[in-house]
Amino acid sequence: MAMVHQPLCKFQTPYDHPVATFAAGSSIPVEFMAGGASHGGGHCQFSVSYDGGANFVVLHSEMNHCFGNGLQFNVPIPHNAPPSDRVVFSWSWVNAIGNREFYQNCADIAITGGDPNGAITGPRMVVANYGPDTPQIPEFFYSGDSKNKLYEDAPVITVRPSGSPSYQAPPQSLSTSANTISPDPSYQKGVNGNDNSDVGDEDHNEGQSQSKVKVARHRSKPAPPPSFMAIPNSEPATVCNGGDMKCADVGYWMQCAYGQWVRLQIPPGTTCKTVGNIVQFT
Repeated sequence: MAMVHQPLCKFQTPYDHPVATFAAGSSIPVEFMAGGASHGGGHCQFSVSYDGGANFVVLHSEMNHCFGNGLQFNVPIPHNAPPSDRVVFSWSWVNAIGNREFYQNCADIAITGGDPNGAITGPRMVVANYGPDTPQIPEFFYSGDSKNKLYEDAPVITVRPSGSPSYQAPPQSLSTSANTISPDPSYQKGVNGNDNSDVGDEDHNEGQSQSKVKVARHRSKPAPPPSFMAIPNSEPATVCNGGDMKCADVGYWMQCAYGQWVRLQIPPGTTCKTVGNIVQFT
């Protein structure tokens, strides 16, 4: 693992004004831009910081199959969130397939209303695959070894506009998915993220819409190839629904991309079973 020379969010100089304003008790609408690689989904967290990005408390997590149910999210803001015009909103991602990286994109926002004496309490954002001092999460699209326990055991942190964060006992376990590959519509829609471990081209405070925070942009380099191999499909061309999956002949399975079936090799030493419009490897 290479040494990391960038801070979280890449930049630490605040934007000259918030790029969006949200009321405590409302939700932050997040939309990911289509057209890139979803890297098999993975773990996503949406977090906020009141101290310029030093400590992030998680508002919402998508475990195992991030982007599997679409590219839009509504991230809830607690009703008692303290107001501030110096809040850093973060999306972070550990991909399931591909180079082991840590993706993050940030925006400076304002929160209004709420409780001036309040605080936000929740799990601390997990940072992994980001240098030698962070835990490593290997590829888990096939193996199912998603290291969910790192997220389940994350310390509970309380943040507020001033003062040092406080910690509590680990939170209750997050729900996890079974070792089943679910339909992934983003296989053909995709998401491009800010890759901090390789120094992408995202700006910590780049302007966003006042009504929607778009936290994904194009990467500064081509996305790495997936760890599976796509095999030319010899079956007659048939129209299919994006993200659908099925087992093929021995040693292969198929996923629908752009209305056509693509044949893929199954993980070594496993067999494929079709369950509805998804597949399982056993």
